[in-house]
Amino acid sequence: MIEILVSLAVFGIIFVAIGSVFYSVYLNWQKQRDFNQNFQHARWALEFMSNEIRHANSTDGLSDTEASQELLKFRRYTGGANYDGIYYWLNSTNHVLYRCVKNKAATLSAACSGSQSEMAPSIANAHFNVSADLIMIQLTIRPKPGVAEGIGNRNFTVETKVRARN
Repeated sequence: MIEILVSLAVFGIIFVAIGSVFYSVYLNWQKQRDFNQNFQHARWALEFMSNEIRHANSTDGLSDTEASQELLKFRRYTGGANYDGIYYWLNSTNHVLYRCVKNKAATLSAACSGSQSEMAPSIANAHFNVSADLIMIQLTIRPKPGVAEGIGNRNFTVETKVRARN
């Protein structure tokens, strides 16, 4: 009887150890999967912005409209004398990169309430730099963007330089 209890205890310890290894591997896989999805979203947003800038008609440059947002704006002609304003900005509260399309006369907050679209989540920093007709876009991704960079929360940056063709 004692041998059966000892063997059950040993097997129980072995099963708990194996289960904790599988659980740890699963958590690491899930964490890596989430980061890869965020990285793909950032790369897609960067490619989308690059293509839109290449087809833009003019760039108004970098404008810091609020303390929590960096803003890139440029124009896209829609025909005749009409054109749309394209705006990209990072909201540092929820760490999401947004895009908005509006006409030039409207203000950013009034035109974009309800019509803004999310481009990429988990962006720790967005930097837009305009020099002449060359625009540099840099997006920094961090698994927990609201927490400082450190072990397990490293920055990864994607960037590109784009020249408007029109």
